[in-house]
Amino acid sequence: MDKEYPSEFYKIKKEGENLYQVIKKELNSEDNTYNEEIYTSHISVLKGPNDKTYKFLNMEKEGKYYIHRIRLNKERFVLYEVTDNIDEKFNTSPELKAFVKQNMHLSFFYNKDEVTYYRGDHKK
Repeated sequence: MDKEYPSEFYKIKKEGENLYQVIKKELNSEDNTYNEEIYTSHISVLKGPNDKTYKFLNMEKEGKYYIHRIRLNKERFVLYEVTDNIDEKFNTSPELKAFVKQNMHLSFFYNKDEVTYYRGDHKK
């Protein structure tokens, strides 16, 4: 982070074997405090064509789900948000998983913007 008070940052806490709490901190410019949103999250790993591995960060907050393909290493992670243009409805997790697996290798399955986050401590 190159700012003393970044406009947005995330804290990630491991809660279990494959369960994480993702805490989004967003700067309120009126009083220089941070608003907080908390997501329950897990990472799914799927095999695509030619045995290519795709990892997804699945985030849930108040019954709403957000899915991002994720590339990560020790220094950073990059998120590719799954498009919000999906009209299909899914009754079960296996139905959603099959749909993602069928489309995850297609570029139009993701929004155009990718977001990169760097590891680091936030100091107030």
